[in-house]
Amino acid sequence: MNESIRARVTRWRCLEGSYKNYLRLNIVFFMNWIYKEKTTKQLEGWFNDKIKNDLNGFDDFKDFKKWYDENVKDKVCHYCGLTERESQEIIHMGLRISNRFPLSGQFKQGVNRAYWLEIDRKIPKEKYSRENCV
Repeated sequence: MNESIRARVTRWRCLEGSYKNYLRLNIVFFMNWIYKEKTTKQLEGWFNDKIKNDLNGFDDFKDFKKWYDENVKDKVCHYCGLTERESQEIIHMGLRISNRFPLSGQFKQGVNRAYWLEIDRKIPKEKYSRENCV
């Protein structure tokens, strides 16, 4: 048994109650986890939401997508250095539990926080733009 599996078994034996039940219910989902990048459709949805709420400072979706591809290509958090892949693994391994995470592989509005890296504004009261986003 390799060290990674041994560590997981040890953690499992230490768990109790509802947390253990949560993991049991989702174990197949955890075991079959595959890293997923944010789709173009999801990016378009994010972009359109910013237009609707008058928070967009990009010229158009093409301009935003170009910025995204240039600046988010490494998929590493600007603040802590956590990768998007690591964030997804933490969620799938059950190391962090929240109602805001996708349960049993079901993605829907409001439960995808921390699954993908988010675009943040340097100056929160200004619009999302090339100069104001990280």
